[in-house]
Amino acid sequence: VMLQRAWIPTGIMLDEHEDASNLGRNYESLQKWMLYGGVLFVIIVIAFFTYQKPLIAGWYANIGAVEMSRWELKDWPTNEWNADPDVSPVDSAETLFSKALSYNSKERTSWHRRGLIAMQRRDFETAREDLERAYDLDPEHRGIRKSLGYTYVWGGDLDKARGLLREIKEAEYEMGVYSWWWQELDRRDLASQGREMETILYYDNRLIQEVGEN
Repeated sequence: VMLQRAWIPTGIMLDEHEDASNLGRNYESLQKWMLYGGVLFVIIVIAFFTYQKPLIAGWYANIGAVEMSRWELKDWPTNEWNADPDVSPVDSAETLFSKALSYNSKERTSWHRRGLIAMQRRDFETAREDLERAYDLDPEHRGIRKSLGYTYVWGGDLDKARGLLREIKEAEYEMGVYSWWWQELDRRDLASQGREMETILYYDNRLIQEVGEN
């Protein structure tokens, strides 16, 4: 009996020590999860403030693109070339693109679309500036390369236009059409530049063809 009684306090002490050890481990685990949670929270906050502006910019750009597409497709097909420089129907879209760029200066769609609107307005200097920004962001985008190349033509910079348009197969033909079109609008300066670009692309294409055959 004395032995059993002697072991009772020892057993109780062992249980209390084990409970204390478990409590310590639980506390350490809790501290670890709190640390992980704090780190995750900081990462989320940083990501939010890092990507908040690009997300907002993309949202404005997408809305602007939809509005612009509605204008482009209105009454389609008409079988007519839209030569009207009045782009007031897409003023709101242009404003949205500018808004997008105020949040993210690397919003490529907004630079591209604003450049296209400026081209339609025949403001080739502004078109050049906007399309160059778009090209810097995405030099492999075929639509941007083509539009910027055409803008260089109408601005009289045929050397730069040649570098962009020599790989655009339809550019030679379209330059001939544009030359006729500008002549109809009594823009002989632009018609002349179109004819010259057509000639340059003609010889470039023939040379490429001959090299390919050899």
